[in-house]
Amino acid sequence: MTFKDAQAELDRLADGKHRTLTFDLTTSYGGQHETKCWVYVDGYTWYRGPTWRDALSELRSAMEGFPQTTEEIPNIEDVF
Repeated sequence: MTFKDAQAELDRLADGKHRTLTFDLTTSYGGQHETKCWVYVDGYTWYRGPTWRDALSELRSAMEGFPQTTEEIPNIEDVF
């Protein structure tokens, strides 16, 4: 899957929400490469995999379940 393919798939999954694609390529002293593909859609956390397909699959699985929510900090007046 190319970057453009991943972008198109993320656009489709995000359905207009804020979204981000990030790619990390690490090269060791021995010349070995490690890739990390990251995807994000507003309302969910970051998902990553060694390929775009893997990262998008993780996101897709999360979207089929319940959206992740950020824990709200209680109002100090409600605590006391």
